[in-house]
Amino acid sequence: MDFKVTRFNQDKLTCDTLVLTAWSEGVSGLRMSDQLCNGLVGRLWTKGKISGKVEQVKVIYTETPWEQVVILGLGEKDKFTGELARRCGADLAETLTGLKSRKASLPVEFENPAVTEAEALEALVEGMILGNYRFDKYRREDGEQEEEPTVEILAEDASLDTLGGAVHRAVVLAEATNLARDMVNEPGNKLTPAALAQRAQQVAAAYGLECRVLGAEEITGLGMGGLSGVTRGSAEEPRLIVLGYRGRGQGKAVGLVGKGITFDAGGISLKPVSGMEEMKSDMAGGAAVIAAMSAIARLKPVMDVTGVVPACENLPGGSALKPGDVIQILDGTTVEIISTDSEGRLILADGICYARRLGLEPVIDVATLTGACSVALGPVYTGLWSNSRELQEKVLEASRSAGEKVWAMPYDRDYYELTESRTADLKNSGGREGGACSAAAFLGHFAQETPWAHLDIAPTGFADNAQGYVKKGGTGAMVRTLARFVCRWTGE
Repeated sequence: MDFKVTRFNQDKLTCDTLVLTAWSEGVSGLRMSDQLCNGLVGRLWTKGKISGKVEQVKVIYTETPWEQVVILGLGEKDKFTGELARRCGADLAETLTGLKSRKASLPVEFENPAVTEAEALEALVEGMILGNYRFDKYRREDGEQEEEPTVEILAEDASLDTLGGAVHRAVVLAEATNLARDMVNEPGNKLTPAALAQRAQQVAAAYGLECRVLGAEEITGLGMGGLSGVTRGSAEEPRLIVLGYRGRGQGKAVGLVGKGITFDAGGISLKPVSGMEEMKSDMAGGAAVIAAMSAIARLKPVMDVTGVVPACENLPGGSALKPGDVIQILDGTTVEIISTDSEGRLILADGICYARRLGLEPVIDVATLTGACSVALGPVYTGLWSNSRELQEKVLEASRSAGEKVWAMPYDRDYYELTESRTADLKNSGGREGGACSAAAFLGHFAQETPWAHLDIAPTGFADNAQGYVKKGGTGAMVRTLARFVCRWTGE
């Protein structure tokens, strides 16, 4: 789906579908819309054919020089939000696809007291791209491939630059989210740690990022006992993926760390068979970091940013880690293995230590870490833990702007004590009670004094059901939040 912003000129308008918007309060103020269709919206409103109800889509085929006019309801002005705009965008994309529209024109007339036109348009375009997502790579399709429509945004001269920037941001962030979705939806036999590293290299080449990939020998040589230990039961070798964006070098580089378990069977502490096929998604945090780095490279913030993704499989085998084993993390911390299914925190511990070794600050890690977080928050919110109130607030601000729900969880010394071991410095599981909080406290040990935040996307990284612009399967959770955070961290 292609988008372009052009100056409103009624005489040069060529499209097969005209898209008009309507508020629940009526059609007043829709100057461009009424001018284009000779008062059609007003007449339909008077007849009760449209109501402007949010997400209501009406297709009109009569009284118009176009093949069809699509009227998109936006709801009540004072209740309109960016999230509603995304949902409306998904509905619009579905309608245009169903109509097999080749070119649609949309006059921008969204302004209301709650959301600016630019904010509304940005969210609407995001929703259209996200709602139009499909993963059908491995399906044989019957019939012809559907052609993606071009959407022409019509604007007044004074707002062309502002709205053009909004559309650019929307396209970048939504395409990056869909990139993460693609990686998460790939089968585990196709997206191995080596294949994930290749994807990262392709992203780096496409968007001008630096990329370094460390193999098994280098990982072991560095002393990354978490990453090398978790991978021992698998025939696939681990990778440490490092992506670098160079802005203008103002301040310390931001660090993003993503969990890259490309398939998680639980190791010796084997998972139940039901639902295990979804464990291909245990690299959703790593996918989010790689995709966010692609967006950051296109948005060009002033900060330097480095993404670190430890990647491996967690499988049972004769060489696999066993409960009771002790390993050593990159910073020298020894960890007793209580459950081999608590493996994500082991590779993230190495990833966070590596980020600190590079001097990155702040550091944000993203992971499908704990089922306990899903139990606590349901499939709605991502959990957030941080050792810095300032960082926590910045992440929350970015998530709200991105339309991704994040809930701040308690980060307390008492949870860290649940991870203390009698055999080693730490143990990798603090038990069922407060499991998400003790897992976060375990990771916080390796952040030390570095400002750090942890995002547990176990509830949100993979959707069992489609809803609006969120499709079943990989969601691309936190891609937009991470990219927006980096820009907001520097005041952009």
